Amino acid sequence: MLDIQSKKITPPSSSHGPWVAKTPHSTAEVQKQMQLIKELIDRHSQSSPNQAIIQLAKACESTMHEVLMLRQQMEELRAANQHQKRKREAPRSFIATGGILAGAQGQQLAQEAEQALGEVQERKKRAPPQCSNCHQIGHIRTRCPSK
Repeated sequence: MLDIQSKKITPPSSSHGPWVAKTPHSTAEVQKQMQLIKELIDRHSQSSPNQAIIQLAKACESTMHEVLMLRQQMEELRAANQHQKRKREAPRSFIATGGILAGAQGQQLAQEAEQALGEVQERKKRAPPQCSNCHQIGHIRTRCPSK
């Protein structure tokens, strides 16, 4: 036999407890505090909320938005800076590894580089075009004779 005990769950109260002064860290917290201040002023004095508090809340909210934008820009700048650092630290290859390079040695190194480049270019020949319509090699779809 199962012994199930139900726990009474109390929903959060809609009334705000005693107001605690704390520094808001987001625009949502600023808006919550602004609403709470308005409610407290309305409760204690039957007049409309003080205009100075509304202006202060708007200024705080706009400042929070500006801070968020500045943080985003700072992160973008940090990422760009890291990219530039990695670029500067990348290994570089130099023709002369030590001492002075004589003319004949430079020409020999240049010829070797050209030969290596030529071999790579010779290997990279493109395949002849193949028609996507009739799948024959030698022409493309726009010039297909079997249209």
